[in-house]
Amino acid sequence: MFIFISALMLTSCGNGTADKDRKNEKGEDTAEKVVSAKPSALDEVAFRQKVFDYENEKEFKFLGDKPCVIDFYADWCAPCRRLSPILEEIAKEYDGKLNVYKINTDHNQNVSAYFNVTSIPAVLLCPMKGQPQMIVGLYPKQEYVNAIHKVLGVE
Repeated sequence: MFIFISALMLTSCGNGTADKDRKNEKGEDTAEKVVSAKPSALDEVAFRQKVFDYENEKEFKFLGDKPCVIDFYADWCAPCRRLSPILEEIAKEYDGKLNVYKINTDHNQNVSAYFNVTSIPAVLLCPMKGQPQMIVGLYPKQEYVNAIHKVLGVE
């Protein structure tokens, strides 16, 4: 149904902005865009609306308007906590190009079970077309960036 990716294979391989008002010495507006994108939390209902309705569909059919990265995590998981700032950076750097979501495996066990998430952190990459792919474990940021480029086709 979906493909697992290991870090070794990867080596080869939204939210919004706010205006920060500034005026120059002539009084001209030099507003600077400040990126405020962060990963958005999903529950099972939101997952079925924004990503994939696994209860009503047999084959994966992505429902989003842009590719997405989904972090399966738990609050008690130390590697998950270390992954969080990496995904926050990715959300900011790819704002407008992809969505970054997070889903708590303790509170959303049906989604986790559907994707056979038995080890966390696990990151699901959902391209606009094709099958999602899973990265299990904690890796350096560049591995996730490589996967975004390769699997999601986002530069």
